Amino acid sequence: MSKKQVLVVDDEELIGELCCSVFEDGGFEALYCSNITDALTAASKKTYDFILSDIQMPGGDGIEFKTELNKLGINTPFLFMTGFSSLPKEEVHTLSAVGIIKKPFSIDVLQKYINKFLIN
Repeated sequence: MSKKQVLVVDDEELIGELCCSVFEDGGFEALYCSNITDALTAASKKTYDFILSDIQMPGGDGIEFKTELNKLGINTPFLFMTGFSSLPKEEVHTLSAVGIIKKPFSIDVLQKYINKFLIN
């Protein structure tokens, strides 16, 4: 049985790598991208089971990333994370995201989404 695949997108390398470690410790394979250009390339080449993306990043934001995924018909469960902006729940729903978490967040908060969307 192959491992479930997770894509983590954040311009802050430390946060991205930490999130990848949480997923990998849970038995998943995780790829870190520092920008949406690389993330869009990764998402178009491989099927992911879950995507975690920051909202505000230089060179393109998480909302733009999710919008592009929607246009491509990629309906992977998608969780926003942010340390700066607040995204109205209506917009999260409109973009077909599973939720939004505010940085800094505890591993327990991330684990709740892992349990719901990756552990069946």
